[in-house]
Amino acid sequence: MKEYNKPVVEVVDEKAEGVFAASGDNEREGGDVVCRYGRKQASDGIDTCQACSATDGRESTGAYYKKDYKGCPDGMPEK
Repeated sequence: MKEYNKPVVEVVDEKAEGVFAASGDNEREGGDVVCRYGRKQASDGIDTCQACSATDGRESTGAYYKKDYKGCPDGMPEK
């Protein structure tokens, strides 16, 4: 985790909304940093990375190819 921002809780009686708090941390046990799809490194040769890059992180599957890879939206190191 690069920077910690303390969460703020507000109570508004006129609104009905639930929020689930999470750490927002993208580290797995053991200290390995991973992307939203569980990868430690990005690569234009990996199907998950091709789909994620082509859809700006919205999908991890689909018919995508090396030419669709533009870089990792999560900023993971590339191999």
